[in-house]
Amino acid sequence: MDEIDVSDEFAKFSQENGEYNDRYSQFFDLERPTPGSQFTLIPFLSETFAQFLMNTLSFKQDWKQDFNRDRSTERWDLINSEGVTIEVKSTVSESEFRRTSVRTSIISQRESLIMRIFMEKGGIHRMKFVRFLINQEDLGKPIEECKGKWINVTEETLI
Repeated sequence: MDEIDVSDEFAKFSQENGEYNDRYSQFFDLERPTPGSQFTLIPFLSETFAQFLMNTLSFKQDWKQDFNRDRSTERWDLINSEGVTIEVKSTVSESEFRRTSVRTSIISQRESLIMRIFMEKGGIHRMKFVRFLINQEDLGKPIEECKGKWINVTEETLI
């Protein structure tokens, strides 16, 4: 499983949250992204829906599904009461979404599980999980010094 269809979840979430649906539509009505849309609206839209997903999807791990947005750090976007961290990355580009690699704002974000979301005009219909896999010879080093590769872990994460 490279990605999952979250169309039903998006439809349910946007029906229950009319303001969210309006703001999502507002984003796609823009002729070009603005600083406000890039640094406020897009994170709000993707992280809010990601929080809903993390609290409703079925995971192979026995995580407490009490994820909340975390504004106290740049290292991740969501955290639960057990300290499980999720960084949310969204894109409107099909080719960007298909890639496994992620451009992180800061290198230490590689320590978190990354949720990739594909935002389309009609809604968010696809998502996947990726993780940074550290090369064996770098185990034990600070993440900033490690080399490795991004791998898709959707199948290992979801039931």
